[in-house]
Amino acid sequence: MEKTPHTDYHSAMAVIRISEAEAARDLPSLLVKVRASEEIRIDSGSESYARIRATREQPRSLVDVLNSIRRHAEESGLDDGFADDVEDGMRRHREEKPYVPWA
Repeated sequence: MEKTPHTDYHSAMAVIRISEAEAARDLPSLLVKVRASEEIRIDSGSESYARIRATREQPRSLVDVLNSIRRHAEESGLDDGFADDVEDGMRRHREEKPYVPWA
């Protein structure tokens, strides 16, 4: 499985590129990644011929966002302390806010 950076601001942070055989072998774990807002591209040689992604964005908690920042910090060019700064900000602003979807 190969992750490539995404250049579209509104898209997932990374695209996972895999072969058809790999997709057939491991579909359940691929669907978990799709639910986590990852995009899967199935390749044949150097060409992608299929794309699997969520049909709509699922709301993500701040903890999910923080975990994603930590997982993707190096490939996205964020400095090592960015996730810690976000977590510190979350701790300082713990007051409950009503959920409002951005859609």
